[in-house]
Amino acid sequence: MNLDKILHGLSYGSEVFAYFTTIALYTQKKNKISFLLLTLMSIIVVTETLGKFKNFFPSASNIFVVQNIEMLLEVMIYLLIYYLSVTSLLLKRWIAAMLIFFILFSIGAAFFLQPLTYTFPTKSIVLGGIFILASILMFFYEGLKNGAQNNFYKSYLFYISVGLFIFYANEIPVMTLLNYFVEHNSEMAKVYVIINLKLIVSIIFYSLYSFGIIWTIKK
Repeated sequence: MNLDKILHGLSYGSEVFAYFTTIALYTQKKNKISFLLLTLMSIIVVTETLGKFKNFFPSASNIFVVQNIEMLLEVMIYLLIYYLSVTSLLLKRWIAAMLIFFILFSIGAAFFLQPLTYTFPTKSIVLGGIFILASILMFFYEGLKNGAQNNFYKSYLFYISVGLFIFYANEIPVMTLLNYFVEHNSEMAKVYVIINLKLIVSIIFYSLYSFGIIWTIKK
């Protein structure tokens, strides 16, 4: 078994495990954020399952488009989660503005810059990644400011945010390089290196994601 298959398998396994931890989280904390996380993880697992076992789903004619849409939805849902997570009206307005701008930009990019039928939405993902990093910093700022009041470090979203920050801090340069390689018809070996790096960071993120949920709901 080569490295590509091992990384894809580990990445898929980490996502499925994270999905089950999210179910456990939702059964214990039935709030808007846990519902959004469950919705997001359900979309991710279904999409990744279709991609991993695409030979068994002949009716799903274009898995590539589905996966591209899933990546855009992922950014939107995370921005919505951070909108709900902060209490400051000013921070909410900033995150709402970023969410609206991202939606409008993604629609425009899908029609005029990077059609979802034949290329990754790298420009939209880079923009969304910047917005998510900014939203996480806002969440950290408010949480650290009021940490003693709301047990910030004991929140599952704190641990998820640490992993998500690492993920998108890597995703931005990765997607930028992927966009460059695709536009310049680079060797497939270079593209595979970028994809493998993306998979490694994904495994790290979902491992932290699961750890954060398990650690906090056990307390």
